[in-house]
Amino acid sequence: MVLFLGLPGIDAAYAGEGFHRAFEPAERTRSVFFTSFDLTERGRFVGSGVKYAPAGRLEDPGWRILSSIGVKIRDYDRALGLRTSRVDAARFLLGHEWRSGPRTISAFLGLGSIVNSAEIQLRTRRTTRQGPAGIFELWQDWGGAAPWGSRFTSVFALGDWANRSAYFRVRHGFALAGSTMRIGPEIAVSMGKNQAWRGIRIQDDWLRLRLGVHLGEIPIWRARLTLSTGAEWRDDAQPGLYLQIGAYLRY
Repeated sequence: MVLFLGLPGIDAAYAGEGFHRAFEPAERTRSVFFTSFDLTERGRFVGSGVKYAPAGRLEDPGWRILSSIGVKIRDYDRALGLRTSRVDAARFLLGHEWRSGPRTISAFLGLGSIVNSAEIQLRTRRTTRQGPAGIFELWQDWGGAAPWGSRFTSVFALGDWANRSAYFRVRHGFALAGSTMRIGPEIAVSMGKNQAWRGIRIQDDWLRLRLGVHLGEIPIWRARLTLSTGAEWRDDAQPGLYLQIGAYLRY
């Protein structure tokens, strides 16, 4: 599913379809920690967060609290004249999950905050900019017979007014015979609008398309790992490649 994940990595920080799979009673938990690393030719991004069920368990329908933070790794800042790693975005959302058989639907609303670069802070005297943010998720298990059982489709959408951005991703997957792992295609679109403050440009618009393949639910101790890679097209650059590594741990 994920977070948050400019928008690099916005979904990666909250990208575990396994959040919604059926769990044995001994596995039932109230929290899940998720983290990710997103790599392209244009930059690197790390995101982490927690989803918590304040009443009941994650496996049951009910209210959810979701918080996340994203960090740009060695991002070039013209004001400083060097590459630095800095907090880029944070979100705190309240939502609800509904479950009906093999289908799970989630909706979250809350606050998003974008941390301006040193250059923008010098020009505007503003450290951050805030705005409402929202997430919608759909996860559908289609079932199916071996060897390609446990077919699923997931839809993830995020909007954040703080940086005038939107993100949309669809994944489809199949269980690999004899394992919990799932593999399949994915497509994602992200976009952002121009943003200015008192005539000072603080953000240019962008459009990005990703088409690739993902391999998820890779067991590593109690955690689960997801790898995805493919081609990326930007409106302001030549096509390139992306690599995304995400993991989650229920506790």
